[in-house]
Amino acid sequence: MGKPRKAKKSKKSKRWTTKEMAEWLTDRLPCFRTACTESNSTPWLTGIYQEFLDVFPCAEPTPTEIQEASGDIEKVKNRIKTARKKQIYWWFWNRRMPGSKSTKKDKNLLPLAQKKSRPPQPYQVYMSLYTARVMPLLHQQYDEYKVSVAEGQEPKKWWPFVISETKRMLDQESEEVKQEVNDYREMLAKGEESLDEFLRKVEAGEAVSAHEQAVVMQQ
Repeated sequence: MGKPRKAKKSKKSKRWTTKEMAEWLTDRLPCFRTACTESNSTPWLTGIYQEFLDVFPCAEPTPTEIQEASGDIEKVKNRIKTARKKQIYWWFWNRRMPGSKSTKKDKNLLPLAQKKSRPPQPYQVYMSLYTARVMPLLHQQYDEYKVSVAEGQEPKKWWPFVISETKRMLDQESEEVKQEVNDYREMLAKGEESLDEFLRKVEAGEAVSAHEQAVVMQQ
């Protein structure tokens, strides 16, 4: 009688994100979900790719990778960057719906991150509530900005531009709008409302002020 075979251990896929990366991505998940509801996920992701790479640069090509590419270092770098963008895309896409399996898994694997979870920044809440009005203006302003940049100077990246301009736009908003943004942030900070509930209201139109609804109807 032969020896009983040992059960093979299941290999768990290694996560590509570090704890810091996961927290960074999770902080931006509310904005992505809102962009999806506005059919605006593609330009949003285009900006987030570069912002992520600015904070978490890709590893330098290994000698083996360079050799396999016949010494073309730029080709290898572009390949690595493209692979990272795909990972970012699928990270967000798999979590686009509140309560998804990936979202629940993140809560189990990152208990410390959940305890330290912060409400979105004011500009993030503002962008979420007023996406239909804010995003077209940002694209127009960025196009105008790139044209105005002096020859020889490198223009600011898309997402850093979006952050600074959104903050500026919020600063110029009415006190009513600012109060609305602060109210949602306070509710999230106190735990009176979860991010999922906040997003549900945005999707249902319940989180949008009467002023914004009037603006959208006039467009």
